[in-house]
Amino acid sequence: MSPYLLLPRAALLPRAALLTAACALTLACGGDDDEEEVQDTRPPPRLELRRLVPAGANAWRPGDACVEVGGDAAGSLAVEVAIVGGELRAPGACGARTHCGHWALSLTADGFEASAVSSGVSHTLSLADAPTGVEITLRVTLQNDLGVPLLAEGEPISDEATLRLEAPGGC
Repeated sequence: MSPYLLLPRAALLPRAALLTAACALTLACGGDDDEEEVQDTRPPPRLELRRLVPAGANAWRPGDACVEVGGDAAGSLAVEVAIVGGELRAPGACGARTHCGHWALSLTADGFEASAVSSGVSHTLSLADAPTGVEITLRVTLQNDLGVPLLAEGEPISDEATLRLEAPGGC
């Protein structure tokens, strides 16, 4: 049995007050305002375009000159990325993780724009209304929970490809 159980309540109050004062003093004097934050020394993550996969056609890989619009009614084109040295999570799920985010995709061509946000390694765009036989620029950018691009050496962590978008069978 605890010896404190045998003491009357009045005898415990001075001990509780002393403990409260000790805790308050520790909190008030415990931190050094000049402490530096711990910096993450890992190299920044990289985001890479891996493949563009049109429905019913051959996949594009980095270095290829063109990609076809998908042969289905939606003109589906799956964009596949890889992240190296980081992790993909849904917007709002990274918290304090510095090497974490989701990716934003933009595809632009002669008056046509398509965009999306994804936390997976693949996202499918509908390009049924996209012009064909034109040059497109496809860019993926790693973003934090707030949608702000993550930076490496002052530049957004991104990858980009410029290629021709062709009708099915055109590549």
